[in-house]
Amino acid sequence: MPEQYINSNYPEINYYNSIYKRLKSDYNIDLNEENFRETNEILFPAPNSVCKQLKINESEPVVFQTKLSCLSENNKPIEYVESYKKWNFYKIQLLSN
Repeated sequence: MPEQYINSNYPEINYYNSIYKRLKSDYNIDLNEENFRETNEILFPAPNSVCKQLKINESEPVVFQTKLSCLSENNKPIEYVESYKKWNFYKIQLLSN
């Protein structure tokens, strides 16, 4: 999150438990409505450090997910997230209307 959106008047870290709620209440930015690009990639083998954090065997794959959200008004990045998910806890569904 860009530094300009971090309110220094609230030094308690729990003030930012939900970044989405914080941006909505402090800056009227609804991240759920902003443009984003999310990529999901299967990593096999998974990095050793990730296996340890997820408490999985090194022979198991993981889903590596990146998400970049940008403000619709100026296309500036507002959120960047990298996460790893256990392969057997991940499900994706695509729908067409």
